[in-house]
Amino acid sequence: MKIKMGMISVIALSSLVFVGCGQSSDDSSKEEYSSQGEKIFKNNSCVGCHGKDLDGASGPSLKKDGAKMSESDIEK
Repeated sequence: MKIKMGMISVIALSSLVFVGCGQSSDDSSKEEYSSQGEKIFKNNSCVGCHGKDLDGASGPSLKKDGAKMSESDIEK
């Protein structure tokens, strides 16, 4: 009985370690995409229409709508 509980504990702990390791790569990808978006925003003078905080001005808010759009749609 002790051996079975030990095996279950090892498997559960290993699963948690693998799940934790996978999470960190997603965060770096998000930072990379965020950085690219910021460069596009600054280089194309998007602030004039979408506002400094992306809340919208003469153009729509990009806080919610921008997340739904593809890269090519945003660049248009």
